[in-house]
Amino acid sequence: MLDRRIRRHPSYGLPRLKKALAEQEGRIVNAKLLRKLLRLWGLNWQRKAGAGQHQPSWVQQIIGELGDKANLVRQIQITACFQVLVTDMTQLRYQAGIA
Repeated sequence: MLDRRIRRHPSYGLPRLKKALAEQEGRIVNAKLLRKLLRLWGLNWQRKAGAGQHQPSWVQQIIGELGDKANLVRQIQITACFQVLVTDMTQLRYQAGIA
């Protein structure tokens, strides 16, 4: 029953698979139990590439390309107080504008 459903709908994630079992088969199963059963029975469902996944933002792409160079503080051996100061440049968007 599960293997057939997984083959028919490979993009289904665990919550959707659980919901489909409840609606179509009348079987209510806890998500943790369902995950354990799938692993135990060797029914590792593989979601299709890109299903439910988002493209990384341009900032995430740059950080990914920089790799270890992205964190300059990690490369420094800190030996004194206030040798390194770090700040956060978070933009908060409100209905009236950006703060």
